[in-house]
Amino acid sequence: MRGVYNPWASVHDSVITEVSSLLEKYPDYTLESTGHSLGGALTYVSYVALAQNFPGTPITSNAMAAFPIGNTAWANFGTAQNGTLNRGNNVGDGVPVSSN
Repeated sequence: MRGVYNPWASVHDSVITEVSSLLEKYPDYTLESTGHSLGGALTYVSYVALAQNFPGTPITSNAMAAFPIGNTAWANFGTAQNGTLNRGNNVGDGVPVSSN
């Protein structure tokens, strides 16, 4: 998971600061994120971070052709967040079904 965590960790603080600033300016906005492949895996991590930092804000994240990350505990933690996380895969694409 380091290959996903490290890129996210490098932008986490600036993303949270910027989203916080935008939500102050536009309090009725919802949060949306979408990523493909590595970006899809980053979408999982950002979804949890956004849900944890902005619990009262509706969040929808769409992970497309993302490779699996984390373990069962991580999946359960993500599922427990307040928001919607969608995952889309092409059945012929081997990346989303590869093992960790």
